[in-house]
Amino acid sequence: MKPYSPRGSFPSCTPTRTCSAAGTIAAIKIGLGAGGLTGLGLGNSREKFGLLPNPHTDFIFTIVGEELGLIGSLVVIGLFIWFLFVATRIAKQCTNEVYRLLVVV
Repeated sequence: MKPYSPRGSFPSCTPTRTCSAAGTIAAIKIGLGAGGLTGLGLGNSREKFGLLPNPHTDFIFTIVGEELGLIGSLVVIGLFIWFLFVATRIAKQCTNEVYRLLVVV
């Protein structure tokens, strides 16, 4: 693994240490499960206070799922799908290849 690679997502197993990814995956499942259908409310997440390694960057969807619940998570996924659909429509209307690639990227 390169020194600039993210280490929070990959298991780091050595003969003297157990895998650290198992605890992170368990914390993700607990966070998403604790949100339930409607969530705990904005700012009321418990997983972001030490159980997840980088809750503000790598595991933001876990925090969203815990605070907003299943409904909020589905809204976030729906917004990403809508954004992709709108970007595709804009890219189809572009006549210049550079602009088309700029919209997609």
